[in-house]
Amino acid sequence: WARALLAVSAHRADAASIVATAAADLGGSEEPMIRRFARRAEVLAATLLPEAEATARVGALRQSGIADAVAHVYIGRYYERAGARILAAQHFDRAADLEPELGVALYEKGRFYAAAGDDKLRTDAAWQAYLALAPSGPRAERAKGIALPAPG
Repeated sequence: WARALLAVSAHRADAASIVATAAADLGGSEEPMIRRFARRAEVLAATLLPEAEATARVGALRQSGIADAVAHVYIGRYYERAGARILAAQHFDRAADLEPELGVALYEKGRFYAAAGDDKLRTDAAWQAYLALAPSGPRAERAKGIALPAPG
């Protein structure tokens, strides 16, 4: 799973294949947490496929039901890249609803709404919930810069 995430972050051409292999390898486990990672890998792999395949596979996964916040973040990012703003919003919202204390879900929801610039209430609510977790690092600094008014 870690190798798969590294392949994605490095924008490797074979990332979809590496992630799909990780999903298959992890999917055979009986451990609930490993099965959760398998499902995440399955969703992430689908979002990395060529457009026509990704559309069909992501649609099928949505129909199968997804109860994992990180998987919803992956789907939200996919739909955002595809320009399907309403679907992206649904998945970012669902991620934050499923795990309201998961920093990545709150961060991505806030980032999505801030980038659109058309839903200040949702943007502010997501940023405030994210910052209430007392995160640190580059994401937290970006959120603080957007969420809080500039001094002066």
